[in-house]
Amino acid sequence: MAYFTVNFLNGNYGWLTLFNFSFFGFSPFPADMVISYRIKDYIWPYVDVLFDLPNVPQFLIYIVSICILLPKV
Repeated sequence: MAYFTVNFLNGNYGWLTLFNFSFFGFSPFPADMVISYRIKDYIWPYVDVLFDLPNVPQFLIYIVSICILLPKV
């Protein structure tokens, strides 16, 4: 509730601006963004992150954590 209240009172542009800023970078005109109705535009950033994940220094920590957290079969 606090999240929505703060965003409403400060004139936030909404989830589209946050999504774009998180995955594509800063937009100088966030009010001019158009909502896309193509599913590809929303799935591609996640796929891109999966391909870049092995190049991240913390990749080994992620793998070890997953192996520890997965139940032994």
